[in-house]
Amino acid sequence: MMSPDAFAAEFGMRLSDLARYAKVDQATIFQNPDNPCLKAFLSDCALVMDKIQTMSGRSRAEAVSLFLHEPFPCFRGRTPFDLVLQGRVASVMDYLESVESGFVG
Repeated sequence: MMSPDAFAAEFGMRLSDLARYAKVDQATIFQNPDNPCLKAFLSDCALVMDKIQTMSGRSRAEAVSLFLHEPFPCFRGRTPFDLVLQGRVASVMDYLESVESGFVG
């Protein structure tokens, strides 16, 4: 799994933002990078990101942009990142798998 520093750099965010998104104190990133909440957030993002990159066939940087900024119409314009923040990883993965199989409904 990607380190918190590497994640923040790749996603263009400050460590303070990463801490807020993962619902941990900023000190946790440095003192306890194996914190379960932090690891779960990083893992959820990685899962969705990997699927987006695989499906899109785009570069990692382009996939990051899609993850952060490309709204899903069926989720009222929320981005995959928005949905991960809401704890809706399963919904995102189901949607992506539906698109990948050729069915969107």
